Amino acid sequence: MTRKTPLRSKTPLKRSGRLRSASPKRQREYNEYTKVKKAYLALHPVCEKCKKAKSQDIHHKAGRVGRYLCDYSLFAALCRLCHDWCHANGREARKQGWIIDTVHVPQYLAEEPSKAQSHSQSQAHTAE
Repeated sequence: MTRKTPLRSKTPLKRSGRLRSASPKRQREYNEYTKVKKAYLALHPVCEKCKKAKSQDIHHKAGRVGRYLCDYSLFAALCRLCHDWCHANGREARKQGWIIDTVHVPQYLAEEPSKAQSHSQSQAHTAE
């Protein structure tokens, strides 16, 4: 007596057609991301990490999920080697600020404007 395994079926699987590539909402997000990505790379032609090579990739410091996909304040324009390094050396990249845990993103965003304000205020004081 042979036993049937749970994975065997009596009839072959039928193809039901192609898999859907992406939802309309996801397609709109990717179209917007493509525009933002091209503009960011045009503004940052040199790698932000090594400051030597041509930037080729957009590194998402907080990941590509949801609202972080097109948030250019969390982008970094990197060359391929630096981008690979960031993902291969997660602990060191976190220490240097190239990767931000999503738990800390609101704090990171809150710090940036205050730094910009204090910098612009210090420039205003030196101009006087």
